[in-house]
Amino acid sequence: MELLDENVTDKRTVAFAIQVMLRDANERMQTKLDELQGRYAGLALTKTDLSAQLLMTEEEKLRVSRN
Repeated sequence: MELLDENVTDKRTVAFAIQVMLRDANERMQTKLDELQGRYAGLALTKTDLSAQLLMTEEEKLRVSRN
């Protein structure tokens, strides 16, 4: 009976260790995802700003060419 108890305890210990490892991996992936989402949002804003600047430049060129 003692041998069976040790096997159960060992399995529980291994299962707990695996859960901890998976939880750590999930946290690292979530952190990386958050970083990437932040970078993507920043790039999207930069693209929007550049598009607006390009539009203003083209409008200014049009005004200058009309004069």
